[in-house]
Amino acid sequence: MLSRRGYALLLAFAVAIFLFDAWRHGAQVVDDAYIALRYSRSLVEGHGLVFNVGERVEGYTSLGFVLFAALCLKLGIAPIAAWKGLSLLAAAAAVMGATRLERAALRDLDQRATDGSTPFSTPSFDPLLSPLLLLPVPAFAYWAFGTLESMVFGGLLVWGLVLGLREVETNAMRGSAIVFALAYLTRPEAAPLFAVATVALALREWRLRRPDLRFLRRHVVNTAIVSATVAAHLWWRFSYYGDWRPNTYYAKVTGGTEQLLTGLQYAGKFALAFPVLLLALAVPLFLDRGGDRLRRLLSPTAIIAIVALALILLTIGLGGDSQPFFRFFMPVVPLLAGLAAAAARRARGRGRALTAAALALFAVHVIAAHATIQPYVAFVADRTTRVGAAVGTFFNQRLASDDLLATNTAGSLPYMSERPALDTLGLADAEIARRPIYISSTGWAGHRRGWGEYVLRRHPRVILFYNTAGAREPFYLGDRELLELPGFRFFYRLKTATLPALEHSISWPAARYPGFPFGRHPSGLIVSPDLGLEARFSTEPIGFTTFADGPITVTWFERDRRDDALWNDLGPPARDRVAAFVDEVAARWRAAPPPGAPDLEARAKVEALCDLALQAIDRGDRDRARSLLSDAAALNGDARSPRVFLYIANLAALTGDLHAALAAQKELLRFTPDDALARRNLAVLLTVPAAEFQNQSVQSSAAPGG
Repeated sequence: MLSRRGYALLLAFAVAIFLFDAWRHGAQVVDDAYIALRYSRSLVEGHGLVFNVGERVEGYTSLGFVLFAALCLKLGIAPIAAWKGLSLLAAAAAVMGATRLERAALRDLDQRATDGSTPFSTPSFDPLLSPLLLLPVPAFAYWAFGTLESMVFGGLLVWGLVLGLREVETNAMRGSAIVFALAYLTRPEAAPLFAVATVALALREWRLRRPDLRFLRRHVVNTAIVSATVAAHLWWRFSYYGDWRPNTYYAKVTGGTEQLLTGLQYAGKFALAFPVLLLALAVPLFLDRGGDRLRRLLSPTAIIAIVALALILLTIGLGGDSQPFFRFFMPVVPLLAGLAAAAARRARGRGRALTAAALALFAVHVIAAHATIQPYVAFVADRTTRVGAAVGTFFNQRLASDDLLATNTAGSLPYMSERPALDTLGLADAEIARRPIYISSTGWAGHRRGWGEYVLRRHPRVILFYNTAGAREPFYLGDRELLELPGFRFFYRLKTATLPALEHSISWPAARYPGFPFGRHPSGLIVSPDLGLEARFSTEPIGFTTFADGPITVTWFERDRRDDALWNDLGPPARDRVAAFVDEVAARWRAAPPPGAPDLEARAKVEALCDLALQAIDRGDRDRARSLLSDAAALNGDARSPRVFLYIANLAALTGDLHAALAAQKELLRFTPDDALARRNLAVLLTVPAAEFQNQSVQSSAAPGG
């Protein structure tokens, strides 16, 4: 049996792990927190609960968190720090609530003695075990300092259930409905969970108190309180946003087999991290088999398991989540911990063998919770947020105040840019969220929407593919569709910039991981400029990866301001009118005032470099040719030689660099609008499928010297 000293050692061990995980993850922030924060800032600034001024789209999930952050901003309190403080208080409440559920489940298990069975022996020292199951779990520590609503929702859910069970015991109001109403304002899943809990609790009371049905008044009052809260919120949502459901629902819930498979995949990862806690769902099956079967079915232990299972099934049905440490499943962890703790305490009363088994399961619980890739996922999520803040600041200094910025990451980048932003995944955009086309795949919950043609119609100044620092190649649905559009290829030009390494990087514990989650390279080093990281690998004494700070490379597509008149007059070309569009563009450039005379000496230098580049191409040394042509382009301002653009376009076509080929061919046409071959080559580049760009047919149409 567990002695006082043994319990104290285990509790100290659990607290030490919690403090270590809090130190490791406590400063981390997920990008989606800044989506809510942007709404909060808009509200404080007088624009209303909007992502962009004048666009009423509900792109957040937790109204309570948004309003809390707005209050903090109004009072001059840092909202991120306030969110973390609130989550920490909720974590403490969740631990306390789990101990209450543990006691309730324990009383259920003790009913064996009253049904004629042999009673459990009660140890002289019988401590609460729920804290031992919650504190040494890194996911619990992570969300205890989280900047999303998961821990607050979990704490409210636990206490709503605790107070509901207490109301059944005392036949008096204890405030469970108020707690569930607050939980609903934190996350909408509280409404169906309240319904499940209320039906189960009412049936339990009916079994205990029949034929006296006066207890139903309390359940009616509780239902009225929660229903009034839900109805008031829905009425306000419809009157303000014009829809009964949030925009995030349309963006994330795609339905179909893929969504269910994603949810099951999400649940499978959770099961691997929390196998012992999931076993607690079977605890009600071990209640005494004699006596009233309905009474066992409606016991407090069974009700706790029913609510936990309802949340698990609801999360699976919604397709899971992409945030670190099982965000959607965290609220169920305290419920399962209460059940598992009660079962462990009864096992201690049944002999040394079961006590040893309980301790072994505790060890499995702690090891499994740590043997996941989630710490690395959390590190990358935080890094993405910090890079987004740096990139947003960069665009704040680069763009005009009314320039629209399109990005797949709607958090820290738009927030720090302080510019109108188009969320190309649709969380904060109603058109994309409601488009009935999405990526049919598992593993990307909430990241399947996109609409390249719509994004192009919005005419943003800047478009970023993939992540907060952007990318050359498309990743999401909208990225891929954009790259196939002739209008995007013509009006947007690839650009890059290098930003300094992050000043406030995370130190060793969060930047060193066992194994090679970042991949591995024979050189022992991988540079990830989009995250501003360098990953170094070691195999002694065990394999691990160490991350170091590095410069950040920002990659984006920017609309060429020189072509604004063309956009206004011609607009983006349809795919079947590209040739006519190019001819019209050439006519416009032909009619433009001619530039001044070139600097002949500078032109001679530029064309000499072009000749050297052509020789390098003939030798197969394309890197040398690219370097020479880059030097030639840098000197071409006064020289105004079309040859440098011809050679750059040809080399880019040979190497499959669509972006460089397009930019160079377009500049070549500016210089030689009468050249039919230049027009034809540009039309080809505007229409060739991106995946087939390296086909020989394209290369031959733009061969060197052609």
